[in-house]
Amino acid sequence: MLSEKMFLDIYQVIWHILQFIFDIVDICCRLVTFAKAKCKHVQRRFYGEDLSSEKHFIEMNKRNLTKIPIHLAVILGPELPDFRALSKIIIWCLSTGIPNITFYDHRGILVSNNGKVYDHLSRWRKDNDKICWNTFNGDICGSQVVYKNGLKKELSVNFVSPLECKRKIADVCRTMATDKSIQPEQITINSVHERCATIISPDPDAAIYFGDVCSTYGFLPWHIRLTEFFPIQSQDTMTVYSFMETLFKFSKCEQRFGY
Repeated sequence: MLSEKMFLDIYQVIWHILQFIFDIVDICCRLVTFAKAKCKHVQRRFYGEDLSSEKHFIEMNKRNLTKIPIHLAVILGPELPDFRALSKIIIWCLSTGIPNITFYDHRGILVSNNGKVYDHLSRWRKDNDKICWNTFNGDICGSQVVYKNGLKKELSVNFVSPLECKRKIADVCRTMATDKSIQPEQITINSVHERCATIISPDPDAAIYFGDVCSTYGFLPWHIRLTEFFPIQSQDTMTVYSFMETLFKFSKCEQRFGY
């Protein structure tokens, strides 16, 4: 008969073997991801961006979607903003007909540098695209980007960070506290929720987060009560195929509201 100590030793050996196998698989996956990112970089450098084929791919596949997000949130994880990649997401949203997109950067880098996204997009944007750029510090480049009447596509692009969100929450509380038409007994959880819900409207019904960790990084909780979250490894490895795959997953989601 094996003693309890021997059972424990065998268990530890098996555990270490499994952990070793997991580490090897994880390293291989990361190497494949790194190699794909480098191949994409080389392809972009020598062959440029093939936006026409990407738009054609979207046009051919979006007809199979039963629904699209009304508001897509893109949550940046531990990596720094890739302004080129983020501008591509805006183009894909235009092609699929998503009317609202919000970029959330918990570091605040994107909010103060969103002009770089605009610069990348301005190289590819068509004249018949209408994009409204919104930040809590004012519109990008000093004014909204508005084109001629009769535009076929519309998209509202928002850039937010924890600092701006906290300021807006403070503004809501300050307004309610100083508004003489509001009685103290009228300040309830529901009334505060209604005011805070206007910070980002409508609520995101789909969200993409980058990285291995499923985290909202402080994104406003009352806006993501019914949000479906989808992971993508990194900004650099995101392609039009992974973007459409995410939309197909969202299209198959059955959102339950507790009724």
